[in-house]
Amino acid sequence: MEWINGTQSEPGLASFREAIGLIQRGEIAVDHCLRSTYCLEDVPEALAVARAQGNGAAKVNVTLPAGAR
Repeated sequence: MEWINGTQSEPGLASFREAIGLIQRGEIAVDHCLRSTYCLEDVPEALAVARAQGNGAAKVNVTLPAGAR
């Protein structure tokens, strides 16, 4: 495992842009990070899953309604 921090503040966003390119070319798979998605109304369930260390999910996502800030 490799951890990179601060790429969003890197001049020119070189590392961020490289990562996006790798994802777009299919060289890095991210679909496993998108499987566990919950609506805003289901936040209690999403938090329960996160507390259970994802129940196998790599990441727990909450989708906001259109126009939400």
